[in-house]
This record gives sequence, C-alpha cells and structure tokens, in this order.
Amino acid sequence: MNSQQSSSATPTTQAKYQMLPLRLLGPGVLLGWHFLILYFPLDATINTTEHALLLRQVALNCSLFVFFLVSALIIEAISRRRRVTTPLLLTVVASIAMLGGIGIIVTPPFLGDAGIIASVVFMGSGEATLMLLWLRFYADVAIDFAGRYLAASTAIGALICFFARYLTFEASLIVFVALPLLSAAMLLVASRTESFRENEEGGEGLSDWPSARGPFVKSTSQLIIFSIAFGLFQGCVSTGSTLLPVANPIAMLGVGIAGAAVMALYQSSPIAPDLRPVHKASLLLFSAGVLAAPFSGDFISHLAAVAIMTGFLLYDILILIFTIDLIRTFDLRPAPVLGLNRSCEYAGFTIGICLGYFVWSHFPTTGEFPYLLSSVTAFVSFAAALFLVTEKNIWHAKVYVMDSADDAMESACESPVPAPDARICACESVCARFALTPREREVFMLLAKGRNAEYIQSALCISSHTVKTHISNIYKKIDVHSAQELLDAIDREQERPAS
Repeated sequence: MNSQQSSSATPTTQAKYQMLPLRLLGPGVLLGWHFLILYFPLDATINTTEHALLLRQVALNCSLFVFFLVSALIIEAISRRRRVTTPLLLTVVASIAMLGGIGIIVTPPFLGDAGIIASVVFMGSGEATLMLLWLRFYADVAIDFAGRYLAASTAIGALICFFARYLTFEASLIVFVALPLLSAAMLLVASRTESFRENEEGGEGLSDWPSARGPFVKSTSQLIIFSIAFGLFQGCVSTGSTLLPVANPIAMLGVGIAGAAVMALYQSSPIAPDLRPVHKASLLLFSAGVLAAPFSGDFISHLAAVAIMTGFLLYDILILIFTIDLIRTFDLRPAPVLGLNRSCEYAGFTIGICLGYFVWSHFPTTGEFPYLLSSVTAFVSFAAALFLVTEKNIWHAKVYVMDSADDAMESACESPVPAPDARICACESVCARFALTPREREVFMLLAKGRNAEYIQSALCISSHTVKTHISNIYKKIDVHSAQELLDAIDREQERPAS
C-alpha cells in the first residue's frame, strides 16, 4: 500500500463495510443461479427426468471446466491493458448467460437434448466469467473480508435456490433469467469504489510462483479428488433410481448450513479465525453422507444428501479462502490461479458424474454394490485428506491482514502518546512511505530485526533467489545499498518529528 492508503485505513475499512451488502449478495446471486441450473426445474413444462438432470449437470460442469480456463486467459490479457469490470464487458457476459437461461426454457420442446446442451453451454460461459471476475475482485480488493464474503454468498445462493423452487412459473422465469444480470450489475457498482491491487503503487511486487506451486498443487489435488467423489454420487442415476437425491430442495439446506457456519466463525473473531475445525467437520460430514447414501428410506437418503452437500461446500469455501490467501501471500496474478483452481474442480465433477453414470448403469444397483461404492469413496476421500497435505496446514496460509499485533501497532502509531516501541512504528512508516508490497514488508520487518537472507529463506519458506530479489527490490525502493544503511534509514525515520 502507499502512504495515502496507509493514512486512510479507517475510512477504507468503513467503506468496505458500507459496500458489504453488494459484496455479499453479488456472488451469492450467481451461485443460486448455478444451483438452479444443476438441480431444479422452473416449472412443470421442463423435462425434469433423471436423464435431463444428468445431461444438465454434465453439460454445465464440462462447460465450466473449459470456460474457467478460457475466461482466465481473456481476463488476464485484458487486465494488462485496461480495466476489466467495464459496463460493456459485464453487459455482454450477462447477456450471454441470460440467453442461455431463456434457451433452456424455450428450446427443449423443439430441439430436445441439443437445445439443453447448447443453452447450458451459453450459461456456463457467462457464469464462469462472472464468477471469475467476482473471485478476482475478492483477491485484489477484499483482503480481510474475502472469507466472510465467500461464506455468506454460499448461504445466500442456497436460500435463493431453495425459495425459487416454490415460486410461480412467471416469477421463477423472471428470477432465473435476471439473476446473472443482477450479479453483473452488483459487481460493476462494487468495483467502482475500489482500486485493484495491480493498479496501486507498488501493488503487486515480485510474483513468487515457485514457492506457491507446492501448496496450490496439493490443495487443488484434494479438491479434484473430492469433486470426483461428489460427482460419482451425482452420476449414480438411472430410470426411477438415484443414489443421491440432490435435486430435492432440502439438500440445499446443506449449502446454507456450510455458508452460515463459516460466516459465524468470521463474525465471532476480530481476526482471521481458526479454520481447522471447519476442515475436520467437512471431512466428517462428507464421509458420513457418503456412507449413509446407500441406506433405503427417504429420510436417510435426504439426510445423506444434506451431509454431502454441507461437507463439500465447507471444503470448497476453505479451498477458495486458501487460494486467495496464496495469491495475496505470493503476489500471484489472480485470474490464472483462480481460473485453474475452479477449472480443476469442475473437471473433477465431470469425470465423477460420467464415471458414476457408467458404474450405476453397468453394475447391479441393489444388494451390496452401493455399500461397496460408498465405502471405497469414503476411503479415497480420507486418504486424500491425510496424504495430500502441505508442509504447513493448508487452512493457515499467511494472509496479509492486520492481526492483533498489527492492530496494536496501528493504534500505537496513531496515538498522540509516544508509543512504547517507536522502532516498530518507524518500520511501518518506512513500509508506507516507500510503498513496499505485502511480501516486501514481511522481508523488510525481518531485515529490520537484523536477520540475514538464510534466516528469511527458512522463516518464509521461499527460495534463496526469491529472498535476494526481494531484498534487492527493497534496497532500490528505499535507496540503500547494505543492511547497515537500511538500519540507518529506520533510525532516521524514528527520529523524524510526528506529522
């Protein structure tokens, strides 16, 4: 951040809270639309057989797999030259999505499966682009609120989907067609009040992908395995028979529970909460739902669907929070990283659904087979959680937000009473004065304590080349040539009269 941003920390925080409704509702609206496409009919005239639902799921997940990658490349190319969230681009994307929404209502009676597939592809392209723009907005702007935004939007999406199921035909038609346009309009309004990170002075700094690669690959690999497992149960359908009744509105309660649970954690903690209990709960709920799915009875099967939906959505929220943390920590370009992460998830869904349909169609669906399928899936899920872990807990990536120590530091620096540790305030002042990036700030604070490059390499888990590059950039910005000159610069800053 630059000095102007540093001096207006409180107004910025207030502005973020003022924009909270739009930031919470926007992606939630889009997520509700996503669930409506996947699972629910809008009126009795739409083909709602298991075959039609399966076709919509495969077509949407496959198109999202492709278009998250395509959209990431397009957004990255545009963002290097001009602002992305323009009225023209958002209108075009929302219009494409709306055309697909109209098409899936109008074309099936005339074109059959071809009409469903074409319409869903249109909707998938619009949804992937809009969702990627929202996630990019979170990664670039909403540093300290991204977790609660993602959690709240998940709950809002579930509520939209749940209540839209019970609307009249006319109302459901208007809601379904208008949701992508509403989400795009919210993104346009929300993004106008903020500057993106790459447009800030010293905003991005050195991209450290080599250090981020390991955690990203391992966490995304877990997500792929869980997506395949979830998709496997979604694909276990045949005429009059389904293993997982996710098309029942009650199953959407699981999505709402997931979002509300994470939101409650963020509301109860003034700093980033401990998400390890959420991680454990997601694994337990997902596995319990998978194991309970084969048991007969509407109550048990619906309860299993709620548990699976809750467990997976909890896990998905954590993955997104972690990915955004990686982007902030290692100064990564947000669109390619988020696009790849989301694309891998929907590739897993596509593989799982197709595999589930093949298995359910070619093997006996009665007797011991469903129980065997559930046991194997639960075992693979637990194995993925146990062995595909990062060196540090993946739910605790370093986030550049103010923790309790930073809060105390800022309060001390703004107080008219001399701070007990004026040197810390001087270091903060240097960081703001010379627009050090978050990663450079962390390296600088260690240098200010007299740490050498080897210590910094070990403490931050980055390569020696990356450490040297950061130190070189810091020296250039502050206009010093050695560690001693850097310490002298801090001393001079400490002696400056308070402004």
